[in-house]
Amino acid sequence: MDSAADFADSAEPTKPTEPADSAESAIRELCRRAVTDADELASRVVEQIIRDESELAEGSEVSVADISDATAHLIRNFLLHLAEGVPPDLGAVRALGHRRAQQGVPLPALLHSFRIGFRFAWSYLVDQVAPVDTETLRALVEQADRMWLLLDDYSAELRDAYRDRTAELLRMAEAERHQHLDTLLAAGPVETSRRLQSAEALGLARKGRYLVVAAQGAGPAVRAAWESALAGRGAGVLWRDSPDGTVGVVHAGQAPLDWAELPDRLDAEDVRLGSSATFTSILDAARALRQARLALGSVPGAARGHHRYGQFPLGCLISASPDDALDLAVGTLHGLADLPQAQSDALLDTLTAWFDAGGSTDGAAQALYCHRNTVRYRLRHVEELTGLQLKDPRDAAHLYLAVQTFDQYGRSELN
Repeated sequence: MDSAADFADSAEPTKPTEPADSAESAIRELCRRAVTDADELASRVVEQIIRDESELAEGSEVSVADISDATAHLIRNFLLHLAEGVPPDLGAVRALGHRRAQQGVPLPALLHSFRIGFRFAWSYLVDQVAPVDTETLRALVEQADRMWLLLDDYSAELRDAYRDRTAELLRMAEAERHQHLDTLLAAGPVETSRRLQSAEALGLARKGRYLVVAAQGAGPAVRAAWESALAGRGAGVLWRDSPDGTVGVVHAGQAPLDWAELPDRLDAEDVRLGSSATFTSILDAARALRQARLALGSVPGAARGHHRYGQFPLGCLISASPDDALDLAVGTLHGLADLPQAQSDALLDTLTAWFDAGGSTDGAAQALYCHRNTVRYRLRHVEELTGLQLKDPRDAAHLYLAVQTFDQYGRSELN
């Protein structure tokens, strides 16, 4: 490619001048003449940009005409700024930053193209001055700071515009991703074609290996750790935040054979996590979300940890209708409601320990650090207050359901 000096051969060098004001006038005149050659100068700059920045040359969304128009406009604005004091067109720079971000041009390549344009234009101006015209050359050199400050202004505006647009594009992409996840996970009647279109947009195949997780307390750091753990086993996850927690659609390509147990590998010591059963059709994602939320609801009270759907069936049934479960639990244990809270808590703790010990009085006494006769007395008291007998499996089931409900949702409804 011809250099700026080669291009300068076609223009007539300025004559030597003596006074400083004449030199500055010569610079302004030099820039005015250069404005008429801006298109030709820009074409040579574009050649250099394309040669140096293949991202601009080969980007499928950036045409040579686009690069040429932008370059010619900015070079002309630069020359008019030096010739007549025209303000820098920062609006055009900002628009260019937005457009290049939209087109996917890397920011370093874009900034480099600006430096190429400024350097080429400046070299062109220098080459137009005769070597013996020292006054004009000195005056031109004094304009160098002005030129580089202008480049700084252009570059800063370009960076800000590019980053603003990039952030906006990311927000738009995130919003679109969330919309597709909402369609995929929506309960109720949604057209199959819409669900499949959303799955395709998310990169999820109609048939594959999937499960859904629902979590509470899983911040960005936790989710990043989970993503890493899943990726290490050939799986990925798409997250969706909601008012009641975080939902993730986990998908696998060549995941390990223990795919159904994969969520057990996630660290859930500081969060509440529920996971669905595995499924193979993406159209079952909405059903799996309900399963994951039921599993999450089966994690007792304020406890932390992970429950899989089906791991604690009774807990899932309770979380499916918590209001009804609490009403039934209060009805079953209504006889304890009039007791002082400390006494009712002692009876419930004993009943819970007895169930946890598999109906063993000695096991419950050991867990409660009390005498086995104390356990027997409290259990008899529960039977008297509720009218139910623990030796009757049906009555025991009613009491266990009530105890489990209060373990999951607290005892505030009873007292």
